[in-house]
Amino acid sequence: MLNAKLATLALSLESGALATLFSDMPNQQVLLLFLFAHAGASVCLALFAWALMPAQYQQPRRWALLFLFSFSFFIPFMGLVGLFVGILVAAYLPLIRREKGFETVAIPEYVNLSGNVKIRYDAGGIRARLLDQNASLESRLKAMMAIQQMPSRLSSPLLRQMLTDPADDIRLVAYGMLDQREKAINHKITEEMANLDDNASPVARQTSLRHLAELYWELVYQGLVQGDVRKHAIGQSMEYVAQSLELTPDEPGLWVLQGKLINELGQISAAGIAFQRAIDLGYPAIRLLPYQAEMAFVQRDFQRVRQLLSEMSAFDNSEKTQALVKFWRMPETKADESTT
Repeated sequence: MLNAKLATLALSLESGALATLFSDMPNQQVLLLFLFAHAGASVCLALFAWALMPAQYQQPRRWALLFLFSFSFFIPFMGLVGLFVGILVAAYLPLIRREKGFETVAIPEYVNLSGNVKIRYDAGGIRARLLDQNASLESRLKAMMAIQQMPSRLSSPLLRQMLTDPADDIRLVAYGMLDQREKAINHKITEEMANLDDNASPVARQTSLRHLAELYWELVYQGLVQGDVRKHAIGQSMEYVAQSLELTPDEPGLWVLQGKLINELGQISAAGIAFQRAIDLGYPAIRLLPYQAEMAFVQRDFQRVRQLLSEMSAFDNSEKTQALVKFWRMPETKADESTT
């Protein structure tokens, strides 16, 4: 009832204000009467509109009323009419709600991702299963879980290849595995950096430096970093190896690690010198034969490759090694032609 009276009074005062503009009174008197009536109409309309506003818009009361009054007062007639019509439309017209239709979807297939998946095929079988776009998503996800039991150096390139797979689930799982492995190593690096104290004993400092060098090398060895990040990891590992060698220059394991890092940079001759230094310090020569054979192959020294692989076959009876040795025992012309 009060709202109706306020609306009626506002319209009456505004009508009276407009009527004074057409009267024969002096201009100054007309202006004063118009402003007085128009201000009264604006006050009544502001109270009327404020009462119909939602509760969340009514506070703070002073500023809400001032805004409504200003809108009506400083836009004579049109502001009052616009505010009056707008508040009535907002308050009394029914809301238009669009019905959101329901859609029937198929029940998703349950996939057990517990991680306790028994490998029923080797690394080659896992790769073939993952790359088979015609295989079911469930079988491919099981193959993804089986990757966890493979060495990281073998599985990381395959996981990186899966990042471009058309299936969202495959991409997400592959990214999650790679990210988890990288974060685990980076977390260890952060912890080891905290232990690296200039005031620590030489033994403790050397241990921290060596651990940092090995952790950065793991990022490279496992294929978890690429591009500039990989170069940075190699540089950091070499820096910590150099600092560690300053404290323990006769540590053969550090020379081996330095040789691996230099070899990654393509400096084969320098890597060979580091490996030989490790052997001179007592590192088992047979453990470096695979690296030396690889470097000899890159240098196209096939005769040395045969020699090194023959030495490997004496202690490594694995199927892959024996097959490799058998290949290189072929007549030299055939083997050399196959590698060119």
